[in-house]
Amino acid sequence: MAGRWTWSVNITLNPPDYFTPKQITKSSSWIMENMPWYITAMLEKINDDSYLTVTLHCDNESSFWNCDAEVEIDVQTTAPKKSRIMKNKHFNAASSFLVFPKIARWSDIRTLDNRYKINIALSNDVTLVINGTKLYANKTYLAIHSQVFESMFSSNFKEKTEAVITLEDNCDDFIELLKFIYPCGNPINATNYNGMLKLADKYAMSHVMYECEQFLIETNKVAVINKLVISNQYSLPKLQGACFQSFKDIKQIEQLKQCEEYDLLSDSTKAAILEKVFKLLQK
Repeated sequence: MAGRWTWSVNITLNPPDYFTPKQITKSSSWIMENMPWYITAMLEKINDDSYLTVTLHCDNESSFWNCDAEVEIDVQTTAPKKSRIMKNKHFNAASSFLVFPKIARWSDIRTLDNRYKINIALSNDVTLVINGTKLYANKTYLAIHSQVFESMFSSNFKEKTEAVITLEDNCDDFIELLKFIYPCGNPINATNYNGMLKLADKYAMSHVMYECEQFLIETNKVAVINKLVISNQYSLPKLQGACFQSFKDIKQIEQLKQCEEYDLLSDSTKAAILEKVFKLLQK
């Protein structure tokens, strides 16, 4: 995989009561761009003090991936000076981790209830206003997932330099979309797929469209007739093919024709259904 992405994660690590130098503690994993990431921490002794070293890892088993990242890490301590560092890194299978050595003194951290919290931060640089509701987002991240936003933010459109952009969309649907494309990676389900399809089509988000199609192929929570209508509306041939494969006898097709949604199908789809009937009759 190749690409530029931006993301934000807050991780709290709980070390042992007696955290000793060279002893490693590991965070839980999170998913970003379908790859698992985690951080580890250890103490390094320098004279009479111990300092915290943090490492960001990508735990991807594949050997065919790479990505460029700008990572900012912030450890909360009681010291007046913030422990915040930014680094650039090219990740790949041969180099899948990034080390932040000795970024904070352990004695400054232990006063925080023997825990330390690490923020990998993303600054929002655009406010999306939808039906009066403000959603805070990042232009680069939107552009990665959408050809429309990419053009909007990189060409001679006024939105390129504007910090506030008004969109004519359903706010709840857009929130679901952001939850899906951002690192939290909320799944597509029977409640949100319809709104996601509309936005994916409007903003040319091919990955979102693909994932919606895969969900509809695999789920049994959406009626076949609705799947056929959607495959027509958004030109999803794999979904339409999966619907046809589900027809095992003529009775299923007869029931399909009784649905009100059948009239929404295109003539070409109806012709394909008729051809399926002929094939079933020949069996």
